[in-house]
Amino acid sequence: MGQQNDMDDRFGVAESTIMTVMKEHRGLIRTGCYVPTRDEVATKASSWLENILVDWWWESPTALIPTWGQVNDVLTILRAREDADSPEIRRIIAEAPKAEDFI
Repeated sequence: MGQQNDMDDRFGVAESTIMTVMKEHRGLIRTGCYVPTRDEVATKASSWLENILVDWWWESPTALIPTWGQVNDVLTILRAREDADSPEIRRIIAEAPKAEDFI
């Protein structure tokens, strides 16, 4: 089963990487240290997702900065949600980094 089919996958970010970053910050969960699972992006409330995703995209420590591929995977899942047309999900999508941000 590939990562894209594993709903518990954190967009290819290893749990060990997340734990290493947390240890480097003396165990504190710093803004941007939480990388959601594919399932969380597909099912969690938009109010929860907005903070998690925006913090990961824009405030994460260097080791957790998402790639364009990871951001694009998140956007694909968001666009497939039943509530994809809601103002809340559209706002999350609008706040995502753009492809040109990675050039």
